[in-house]
Amino acid sequence: MHRDKTKLPIYRIVKMLAALYGNPRHGNKLNPLDKLIYIILSNRTQPSAHRTVYRALNRAYRSWSLLRLNQLDNVEAILRPGGFSHLRSAQIVHILEHVRARFGRTTLSPLRRMTDPQAEDFLMSLPGVSKKVAKCVLMYSLQRQVLPVDVHVHRLTTRLGISTKKRPDTSPVQFSHLHCGSPLSDGARDRRAQSYSRRSRSRRCCIWWSPMSRLLPNRAQDTG
Repeated sequence: MHRDKTKLPIYRIVKMLAALYGNPRHGNKLNPLDKLIYIILSNRTQPSAHRTVYRALNRAYRSWSLLRLNQLDNVEAILRPGGFSHLRSAQIVHILEHVRARFGRTTLSPLRRMTDPQAEDFLMSLPGVSKKVAKCVLMYSLQRQVLPVDVHVHRLTTRLGISTKKRPDTSPVQFSHLHCGSPLSDGARDRRAQSYSRRSRSRRCCIWWSPMSRLLPNRAQDTG
């Protein structure tokens, strides 16, 4: 029986990272519409800043159904402390208008009845929503077995000898079926995991000092 040799070390990496980091929420929302707006506010913004403006927006609009086009100036003023307020306020307001036009109400709950490709396609049809953002919503809020590949995940998997493409947005995700997204993303953002570089293999890296590291292509090259 043929076995994909890549899956075994990836599966073990995921288990190891999950044991080390657990599965923290990092402020991620269970409601998919909450999560989408949270991601929009977090892009290129310090965590403390985007959390503050998200809370302020929540206080001003207890329901997203109250946020309409005629509220655009007020939304921009609320978002101003987090930066990019003109762009983000317009994006959020127009996303909510698209959602209402499609589902008849201000909710992304119908995504739960869609397949992964259907839900991802719909999310990417919304103003300014990329594939990575769509996959983040699917993974964190809908518990789908997908993996958003950003520069951190791409860097870590490439240095482990797993990814093959040069750009994160074109890298094949060979391991999404393992539901490894959250632990792998957490590990990729941790300095110890990021320290696993091409030229300097740090002994602080939890992957490096693990006995299973010998299964990784790049580790095998170093230990010869």
